[in-house]
Amino acid sequence: MLPLSIALLVAGAAGPGAAQGVEVPLPRSALTLSLGGAQDGSVGGSGPLQSGWVSARGSALIAGTAHFTADAPSAWGIVGNAEARLFGTTLPGIEGAHRFYRLGLSVGGFYVSEAHNVYWVEGGAFVAEQGSLLGSATIRPRISALGTHHLNQTTTLLYGAGYTYNFGRGLPLPFLGVDWRFAPAWRLDVLLPVNARVAYRAAPNVWLGAGAGVTGEVFGYQPLGTTTADEAGLLHLTWLRVGIFGRYALTTSSYVRLDVGVEGTRVDTGSISRTGGGYLQLAFGLGSAGPSVYDPSQLRP
Repeated sequence: MLPLSIALLVAGAAGPGAAQGVEVPLPRSALTLSLGGAQDGSVGGSGPLQSGWVSARGSALIAGTAHFTADAPSAWGIVGNAEARLFGTTLPGIEGAHRFYRLGLSVGGFYVSEAHNVYWVEGGAFVAEQGSLLGSATIRPRISALGTHHLNQTTTLLYGAGYTYNFGRGLPLPFLGVDWRFAPAWRLDVLLPVNARVAYRAAPNVWLGAGAGVTGEVFGYQPLGTTTADEAGLLHLTWLRVGIFGRYALTTSSYVRLDVGVEGTRVDTGSISRTGGGYLQLAFGLGSAGPSVYDPSQLRP
């Protein structure tokens, strides 16, 4: 999303031929829309488990500036973020409509040092409930922080920590990874324990790649046969996904992306079920810079 897309844009802006004392205009906003679906094996003997989702995530620059001299970028910014997600599933054991909603707000800040290192922190909260429970929703906090250490022109180390829901429940997690551009058209992005991927720039506006990652959701839900919010339970969903993707830049600030692959699914409603299948997702982005391992959206379900 916007905070580190901006930071990386500025961090890469300076070079040996850069002019002295140049102010860099920062992108003002970013928006990502996605639509996807998955089909897994049976859970509880009820037939294939199917799910689908539509989501929107936007960012807007509240304040910030960028400045660089030759080989010495510097920037800071404060960014507001909002997200909305509709998730549907055929999972058995749920009373009423099988539709779930996630709504969230957060504020992030970033700083790019003269040593080309990027520092980012984001904190916020969200609600995630079955539609019938939105009136008594539980607010769930989240926070993530990342830093980078620029080793050389091809390698950057990543480190950080956060309280996230990537494993289907709120957990404190450390982050450690690398961004390695090991050849002119190749890039390896690893951010453990969240994801790892390799990407190839097949053309100036085309990226192809493959990777693996963990994502999750936690929703309040109404178990089958219950009628009141006091009887609500928690639905914990975790996916381990391995797939391929293609990304095409429509313009310098917009793109479309297609992901397809296989997944293993863990469902926890007090008892645990496991299944597996495949998934597909189509996304459209507007206003953000190129693909990056630093994308904060990778730190959330």
